[in-house]
Amino acid sequence: MPTYDYKCQECNQKYTEIHSFKFKSTGCPYCSSKEVTIIPSGFAAKTDQSFEKMLAIYEKQVVKDKERFNKDDKFAANITGADDLEHSKKLDKVLEEQHQKNQASIKKMQESNDKNIIKKKE
Repeated sequence: MPTYDYKCQECNQKYTEIHSFKFKSTGCPYCSSKEVTIIPSGFAAKTDQSFEKMLAIYEKQVVKDKERFNKDDKFAANITGADDLEHSKKLDKVLEEQHQKNQASIKKMQESNDKNIIKKKE
């Protein structure tokens, strides 16, 4: 069963209930008010890989995908939206655009990281 976090609008108490998706809270266990709102819960993901390692994996996958696109005309045409065998040129353009976006993101992240390092040194 999933857990749901609620906040009472009357007494501002927070509480947790365990129930099915279809079930609604019966009210605040502290003051019995029916005026409660569900609190969205967040989640976290943990990875043991560094950003650089993840980027290297991504770049290897791009190479594999490009090889597959070049060998499989139907697959390539489906992915690129090409109706003819010009998909290779369109694919190169799509991959180049994605590569440029990735490089811009990496540069932005590195600049942010460098600024944080400088601030810590000060």
